[in-house]
Parts: sequence; structure tokens; C-alpha cells
Amino acid sequence: MRIRRLLSLLVLPLALAACENAAAPAPRPEIEGSWLRVHEDPSTAGVIDYLGFGTGARYGRTIMVDERATGALLSSVREEGTYRLKGDRLELAITRVTEWNAETGGTPVATDHPGTWADAGTFRIENGYLFRTYTTYPADGPVETTVRYFRELPD
Repeated sequence: MRIRRLLSLLVLPLALAACENAAAPAPRPEIEGSWLRVHEDPSTAGVIDYLGFGTGARYGRTIMVDERATGALLSSVREEGTYRLKGDRLELAITRVTEWNAETGGTPVATDHPGTWADAGTFRIENGYLFRTYTTYPADGPVETTVRYFRELPD
């Protein structure tokens, strides 16, 4: 529960800061807010994946990995950037990644990115869930992947 509150504090400022960018295109409001990934595979139970879409086409994503036995946070990755919607296509452009790892001293390391459009895929919102479908690239070739998120904020 403590981790969920921490994530809400991380995602909410992104949404508020995005409100300041009035010149950006206004995406469809149904995607705006905070979404928490639903893990279908029990082996990923120690992974928390928040995805937030703010006004002004800004997005943020935080992935945290905890020790399942103790709940201690092991690592986190925070993406920030912009997004655009074209019909049912969702395209993300990462502009900054911040990584944190308990084993390497716990100092966050931020890296700026050029903001090129990547991670394109499709999305749909159905019965309060956001479904993202995109291509992942494991060693044996491209695989279509669908993940499901439920809405955290706002409702």
C-alpha cells in the first residue's frame, strides 16, 4: 500500500505539470489519468507498473520491482515523455528515463532521450480497463503483446 501511495505522488505531479502546456494538442480525455497494470502471470506479482497520461499530451510510466517475500523495493524505472493518438494508435516518445537500483547504492540516474516516436501500438478502453497491444522483441523474434491496466486516477 505504501508503494501505491508513493506512485500516486509521482504520477499526480506529472498530470498537473502537463496542464501548463496549453500549446500541445489535446488528446481524447478518456485516456487521461493514472492506470495500474493488471498482471495476468503470477511470476510478475512483484512488478508494479503505473502508466499516467496528462493533458498536453504528456505521459509518465513507473515500473517498480519489489522483493515478494518482504515487499522491499529493489529497483524502479521512470519514463517521461509525450504521447499522441491517431485513431486507435498510441505512440509514445520517451524524453527522460530515471533508473534506481538498491544494489548499486540507491542513487537515481537520469538519462535524457531525443523524444523519437517509438513504442507504437494500439489501445482500447473497455469496461474501465485500458488495453495496450504492441510488439516486443525477444531473442526468437517479434511477438505481439497485450497488457491490461485498470484506472487509478481520476475515475
